[in-house]
Order: sequence, then structure tokens, then C-alpha cells
Amino acid sequence: MQGNTRALKTPVIKYPYLPLSEQIASILKIPGIEATLEQWRAKPRMSGTYMDIFDGDFCCTKLKGPDGKLFFSNSADERHGLNGELRLSVNLGVDWFSYIQSNITPSHSSAPTSFSICNLPLEYRYQTANLMCTSIMPGPKEQSPNEVQCFLRPIISNLLRLWKHGIKVPTKSQPEGRLVHVVLVAVVCDKPAAHKIGGFASHSHTYYCTECWISTADKGKVTTFQKGAFRPQTNAEQCHLGDKYHNLMSPPAQKNFVKEFAT
Repeated sequence: MQGNTRALKTPVIKYPYLPLSEQIASILKIPGIEATLEQWRAKPRMSGTYMDIFDGDFCCTKLKGPDGKLFFSNSADERHGLNGELRLSVNLGVDWFSYIQSNITPSHSSAPTSFSICNLPLEYRYQTANLMCTSIMPGPKEQSPNEVQCFLRPIISNLLRLWKHGIKVPTKSQPEGRLVHVVLVAVVCDKPAAHKIGGFASHSHTYYCTECWISTADKGKVTTFQKGAFRPQTNAEQCHLGDKYHNLMSPPAQKNFVKEFAT
């Protein structure tokens, strides 16, 4: 500020972003959507038969809420949600694509990020009207791992808020506002994108796996095909390594750290 004149700042780059929380509030205005989102609660389940994501163990027995209890508990008295809450699960889809105008001009790569709602029946889940594009990582080139983490920050912050605190949205069943909690189930992408989003080194690194510490030198060994032959990657270890990387101040130090720890 100089006197009464406000200094104008030009953004370094424009990043289109629309929070998931706002888009969920819009989707819940669709007539009949509440009942459709909760159809999974009354659907008969048969052991060994997998028709949707709620037939698997992860959502029903392992996925926890901020209180440490099952996020998708579904006892007889919870057919309309715990305490009347609406609980949603989403998948995050990420992919880069190139727009080529001609054979003599450089390509332009961008990366849309979008959410799909796992609660929706398969015939509705991937309809354009039900997909929520939350951001577009701008081009012209594909982002570096560090840049990807910066672009993901508002998306992850919004997801954490939706999981921990939820939002109140006026709905047909609760015009005064229904509490909605959301949990991220999976990130759907190819392997190069998975490494960038998860904070792992390149898929061409010596330690190229996001599940265990197998190395490229182990590829041709018999142990490669044995379950549990290599030390598993863990969330706690990945977070610890990520914190250590974040505290490194110089690019050479960061490069050496990635080379050694694949993070």
C-alpha cells in the first residue's frame, strides 16, 4: 500500500480450482440423490460376491472415521446414517494429457483432477453430471513432483476438513442442514502419476515400487514372486521421510535424499 493506492499483484500462474465441498453441496440439490447415495446400506451382500466397493473389506471393516470408529458402520439402527449423517466415499482421478495443435508446434500438457462418488450405483457414478472436476494443473509442461504437491495442497486440506469435521448441507430430508462427512478411498491414476501424488521418487528409480522396498536388481530373482519377500512401504515411514525431505533447504540435498530414500 502506498497512500490510498493498493498495489496490484499479478499471479505467477492461474490454477482453476473449485473445492469438493462446494460441489457436493450442489449435487445434493438434485432430486432423489440422497436416497440413491444410501442405496448401498440396504443392498443384500453375499460373501465372495463383489458387485461394488462396499462388498470389499476395506470400506466395511478397515476404513475409519476421525473418532476411530468404522466410517461406514451399517447396523440396523443406522440405515439412514449414524445420527442422521450422510457419509460419502470418493475416488480421486488424476491424469495428464497433451493437446497437440499441429506437428510443428510444441504440445501442451495439463492435468485435470476429478472426484467420483463411490456411493452412486455404477450406472450413475461416471456420468458427466456426477463427476466433480476440482482443479486443472496448468501447462504447458507436466509438473515436477514438488509442484504437484503444491497444487494438491488445497484439495487435501478440503478433504481433511470433510473427513474430520464435515459440512452441513440443506437437503430434502433435512432442510435445516444435514451433516455430510466424506472420505477418500482411492486415487485412480497411472504409475507415473501415483509416484508424484504419493510423494515417491520416479517410477524409474532403483526402488520403483510404492508397496515395498524391492529394487531393480531384484527383478529377476525368485524372491520377486514370493509374498512378503521385501520390506513393505508404510504410511508412517513415508510421512517421516516426507518431513525430512521438506526440511532440506538446498536442491542438491533434496536430490541426494531422493536418490537414497526414493521419497
